[in-house]
Amino acid sequence: MNEVNRTLPPSVRELSGMKLPNVTEKLLPNGIRLVMLDSGSQPVSRLTLSWEGGTYDMPSPAVAKVMASTINEGTRSRSGAEIAEVLEYNGAWTRYDVDPHSFTATLYGLNSRAAEVLPVFVDVVSSPLFTEDVIDTQRQKLAAQCETNRKKIAVKVNEIWRPMCYGGNHPGAALLTGMDYLGVTRDGVLRLYERSLATVIPTAYLAGKITPELQKLVESVLGGIEFKSVDNPLKVNIAPFSYPQGGDFRTLLVEDSLQSAVKIGVPAVPRNHPDFAKLRLATVALGGYFGSRLMTNIREDKGYTYGINAVLAAGRGEGTFLTVSCQTDNRYVDAVIDETFAEIERLASEPMPEEELKGVRRLVLSSMAAVLDSPFSVMDYIYTMRTLGLPENYYAYQLNTAEELTADDVSHMIAKHIVPNMKLIAVAGNYTRKDV
Repeated sequence: MNEVNRTLPPSVRELSGMKLPNVTEKLLPNGIRLVMLDSGSQPVSRLTLSWEGGTYDMPSPAVAKVMASTINEGTRSRSGAEIAEVLEYNGAWTRYDVDPHSFTATLYGLNSRAAEVLPVFVDVVSSPLFTEDVIDTQRQKLAAQCETNRKKIAVKVNEIWRPMCYGGNHPGAALLTGMDYLGVTRDGVLRLYERSLATVIPTAYLAGKITPELQKLVESVLGGIEFKSVDNPLKVNIAPFSYPQGGDFRTLLVEDSLQSAVKIGVPAVPRNHPDFAKLRLATVALGGYFGSRLMTNIREDKGYTYGINAVLAAGRGEGTFLTVSCQTDNRYVDAVIDETFAEIERLASEPMPEEELKGVRRLVLSSMAAVLDSPFSVMDYIYTMRTLGLPENYYAYQLNTAEELTADDVSHMIAKHIVPNMKLIAVAGNYTRKDV
């Protein structure tokens, strides 16, 4: 038997050969499209129902969030307590989320208990009661949480950031207040439910160890859902962002704040642009990990902040921004902004050293390998691809882009798409702009 020499580091091998598994699909008689991924060795599964239409498409985001938080609190045939008891006893749990353009209901559970929990899950989404007492409890809770969050400087900055970047009339521009939640009524929730979950046919995503028995059960239970017909069903409304074409700098004075929240946005290319994948990787190099340019300079060298990050955020057609965010002492706001732009200029004009580039490439490839960790993470990726209208080969395309990324690619992307574009800056805190 060979002894391991622990004084020598293990060899490092580059990741390769990663591939996204294929899914199968079936259209049920009632119009639900069932997307299935049979993967994994454990007898567990996850079922997600996704309806088109979210907070950007609904009359009131507050009503949507109250609906999501109360939908499992009772149906025509079961009380909220009975629903919770069935799920808990059978080792299952659910979650309900509303996003800008979708509403999702998810059930996690053991395959051996699917016959007990699946009918309850479908009962919740197809015949919720939304009783007055439940609505009142949840709106009070959400209002209190909202007002607590609104006191945080990282949330306050969005009061000026969103209207500036999205446009004042965009559905995503305004922040919810406690009063928005307190104004939600049971009638409002019922009307929204009738226009959305009761009418819009969802797509179902089933992932895990899918046996023929489980698939047959899921098809039978989902296929039994009946959908209504209404005059004004909820539809996705893609509203493009509308921002100042010459750039902007807005401040929100928060006199008792010891720190300021800083957000810098640069409009960028949409997700379907040929340069988007490379620009996303360049954004990682700029501020997407602990050893990024912005973290190394502004956190490690200068000590201006505990953390600063950059992301390339792209929606379903509204717009795309490279966004830099951090919190800093009020005294260092101008320095943080100046150093951020200095790092952007430096990354655009000076190609990255090979070791730094290799680190970025390995980080990105590792994150893509993590997608393949479980059938649930794989299905999350597939769900995102389909929701955003991305091609089926997008995973392979991203892998190939990361593997072939060069230092010149990074510099070129920043120089071409970030440096010349207008800058949108928002600062909330006890700060006064230096040139005012």
